[in-house]
Amino acid sequence: MSPMRLEFIVPVACIVMMGLLGVVQLGLNADVLAWSDRNEDDRYLRVKVRTSRNGWYSSVVIAFRAIPDSYSGTSSGLIFWSSIGAIVDTVLLLVLTLRKRSFIVERSDSDKNVSHRSLPIKPIVYTILTVVFLRPLIVLLYIFIYHYTQATRTLAYLDLYNLSNTHYPASEGTFTPETWFCGIRSHVATVYPYGHHERNELSRLCNEARTTRWILLPMLVVSMLVVFGVLWMQRSASARAARNDGEAVDVHRDRRTSDADTMKERSEDLEHGTE
Repeated sequence: MSPMRLEFIVPVACIVMMGLLGVVQLGLNADVLAWSDRNEDDRYLRVKVRTSRNGWYSSVVIAFRAIPDSYSGTSSGLIFWSSIGAIVDTVLLLVLTLRKRSFIVERSDSDKNVSHRSLPIKPIVYTILTVVFLRPLIVLLYIFIYHYTQATRTLAYLDLYNLSNTHYPASEGTFTPETWFCGIRSHVATVYPYGHHERNELSRLCNEARTTRWILLPMLVVSMLVVFGVLWMQRSASARAARNDGEAVDVHRDRRTSDADTMKERSEDLEHGTE
């Protein structure tokens, strides 16, 4: 594969990957946000636990409110808008790179004198690249710092034997979707250490909330690759345009020299003919 095609395919592949990560993150987070919106309806989640005692199996259903009182949906909302931003940036960058592919591919001979020294709408492209890099970095730092400091402090206040009690001291922190759903699942396992937890909405919501947080790591890496890839593409295009301009100048100089030599020879022939 030629370097020309490589410098085009690699940035575009990174841009597409960033968009796919945004779509996956948005889909996983949408279900968590849907449960957050149901708080006013006082919806309940039910955990079905199968226990074994003296060879006999029995099922216990634990019901609790979907969202506690001391709940903060800031993290989910931030991840939601970050996913939307990644998708929008993907569309914009794809339009700019695919539509202006002439910055990467070889031009015809008739266009050799045309100079293309940078990506189109340069300030806009650089602004998009700045947002692409800073957005996942800021969101990742905020989410992880919040998760490992304030949010986890409230897990100690869960009532293991009365999960329907949702009035926890807000002064000790707030629950995020992940700490709430995963904390409940963990404490259910503590109450029923020998029980078998069947698949339920609680486990699904816990896994979705946790996955949306960890997707921020590959999102940041891919975003950095997008920035470096587009800058690499722009630099290569500028170098190729300058090289083409230099070749065009050399050709023009050679033509002028050749024309001058031809005119000189003709003038000499005329002088000899006159003599």
